[in-house]
Amino acid sequence: MKKSYVIPYSGQGSILGLETVEAVARALQQDTLAYGPTRDRFEAEFAAYTGVKYAFSTTNCTASLFL
Repeated sequence: MKKSYVIPYSGQGSILGLETVEAVARALQQDTLAYGPTRDRFEAEFAAYTGVKYAFSTTNCTASLFL
């Protein structure tokens, strides 16, 4: 049986861990919120992780649905 994961609407900081919270804070402090070095790094790492040549991210699900 496949295990499902539930993400609660509150208390995120306690389950995400300090490293993740600090990474989000660094991204939010950049001059570019939706695009920039953090996004470029994420796309490159995600492409390498999934074994594909390119990866493309969007700012939200609605933007993705329009692609």
